[in-house]
Amino acid sequence: PFVFLAIPCLGPYCGGFPMFVWFIVAWIIVLVHAAAIPGWKICVAVLAPFVLLMLLLVGGVTTLVAMVPTPVAAPVTVTAPPAGQGDEEEATEQSAAPGISAASDAARDAEATTPEQSP
Repeated sequence: PFVFLAIPCLGPYCGGFPMFVWFIVAWIIVLVHAAAIPGWKICVAVLAPFVLLMLLLVGGVTTLVAMVPTPVAAPVTVTAPPAGQGDEEEATEQSAAPGISAASDAARDAEATTPEQSP
């Protein structure tokens, strides 16, 4: 594991995790030889805090992600006028030139037809 630290490019990036694993393995080996306790009990005692810490971290991150509110789009309702209503008004408004109302068009048409009908 110390070889990773000797290589300049790998030392800072890969040296942390291998050294951590080597430290845990060495810790277990030393405790197995120093105490009269079976190896599996020492492994459980050494690894349990790390496993519990990882479970707490994963649970905490999951809880935080679940607490973030999701945006909900407001419902959009589109209503169309019933068939046959509003069509004549729109057609009249569209045919009138800007500045001239539909009423003035009707009055001009009435004046144009009035002299022909007079005796």
